[in-house]
This record gives sequence, C-alpha cells and structure tokens, in this order.
Amino acid sequence: MKPAPPLPGDLILLARLVSASPRHHMRRTARRILDETLAAHLHRIATGQAHPRLGDGSLAGRIMCEDLPPLALADHRDFLTALRIVAEEILKHTAR
Repeated sequence: MKPAPPLPGDLILLARLVSASPRHHMRRTARRILDETLAAHLHRIATGQAHPRLGDGSLAGRIMCEDLPPLALADHRDFLTALRIVAEEILKHTAR
C-alpha cells in the first residue's frame, strides 16, 4: 500500500527544506525525504503508530519533523531549483 499522494502544498514544503541543502545535495535530500516518508508509512501500517523519528507516513508529516528554513520569495534561485528537483523526484517516486 502506497502513502497518500502528495498535495501541492507538500511540494512547497519539500522545496523549502531542500533549498537549504547545498545545490549538489538537493536531489539526494529530496530522495531521502521521500524514501523516509515511505518508511514511516510502512511503519504506521505495521504498528498502527507514527514512526518516532520520521512522522506519520505523510510527506507533510515527514517534513515537519525537520527545522524548516524561512520561506523564500518565489523568485529565489535556490528555491526554484529545489522546486524543480522536488517535482522531478516526486514524479519518479510515485511511478514506482
């Protein structure tokens, strides 16, 4: 069973988190968060409880376990780069 599909706001949250990573780590950070979201989802199915470190199995739940950087303006280069990477990685991740 797959986790619920991400909502549009989840992309913004994930891009916000990913944008704090060095550019050469952004894609790896996005993949890690998506993989950890799936792990938390599977944990919740198996135990009926949220994962103690990775959240409730939703993407927003996983992201909210982190300290988010301040929200950037929509034309901020790192945020836009992160948003593109996040969209690409979510497409790959949900196609599995």
